[in-house]
Amino acid sequence: MKNFQPRYIHILFAVVFVMLVSSLYFYYFKFDTEAKISKLMLLPNEKPVFATVTDKTKLQDQEFFKKAENGDEVLMFPENKKVILYRPSINRIIDVNILQVVEPTK
Repeated sequence: MKNFQPRYIHILFAVVFVMLVSSLYFYYFKFDTEAKISKLMLLPNEKPVFATVTDKTKLQDQEFFKKAENGDEVLMFPENKKVILYRPSINRIIDVNILQVVEPTK
């Protein structure tokens, strides 16, 4: 049993390390995106909700996403009812619109 303990510790360390690095990358990416957009326009004073367009074909029936491309970032500001479509590959804001929140029906 003693021979297996160091192996488990190394595996556990590797898993924790990968999770930590991926979490740091994710948070850096979010803050980096927000910082880039804040240089292009004045953002609301609230923490945005982030999303990434991964399949633009599923969004084409929504007017806001007509110009969207895979990889575009979406920042939603629910309190200020604002949504921003940002293309990091060219550092451009593609569209800004009013965020429409649809309440689920019961």
